[in-house]
Parts: sequence; structure tokens; C-alpha cells
Amino acid sequence: MKPGEISNIVETQFGYHIIKLTDKKDEKTIGFEEAKEEISRSLKREKIAESYNKFYADLRDKANVDIFLKY
Repeated sequence: MKPGEISNIVETQFGYHIIKLTDKKDEKTIGFEEAKEEISRSLKREKIAESYNKFYADLRDKANVDIFLKY
């Protein structure tokens, strides 16, 4: 497709779509070191997110909450 063109109807797992290509960028090849750093940052973010989620899941499991309603 070229920028500005509209596709035929496309079926995906989410339903039917019509796609319009608004912009097209040339591919970019990055070097090994740059890719290595990008992958490392991504893995660190994933690890932090996993640790954060586990920490809060553990807090929820250990929490003891009593609710006393007054009328």
C-alpha cells in the first residue's frame, strides 16, 4: 500500500477492519550494541514490573481487613 490508500475489508480475531495507510517510514537497522542496550532496558522494565506486582500481591494476601458497620 502507498500512503493515502485504503485497504479492502480485513478480518482479524477482533472483527472486520478497513485500514488507511497514513504514513510510511523506511526501515531502520540498528547495530548490535544498540539492540543489546534496548533489550537490556526492556528486560529490566519487565523484571521491575514483575517484582512490583508480586510485592503488592503478597501484601494483599497478608492483609487482614475488618469492616465494622454502624447503623
